[in-house]
Amino acid sequence: MDTDCVGYTTAQGAQRDISHYLMHRYNWIRPHQYKGGLAPAQP
Repeated sequence: MDTDCVGYTTAQGAQRDISHYLMHRYNWIRPHQYKGGLAPAQP
């Protein structure tokens, strides 16, 4: 077994990173039809 594995030591850390990824993608990257293809956070 590899003892140099990198990962999360707590579920909270993993949940925080997943939430940040999803909210960043939804608000800044993913285009939305109602804004003419812009992400919600873009003016």
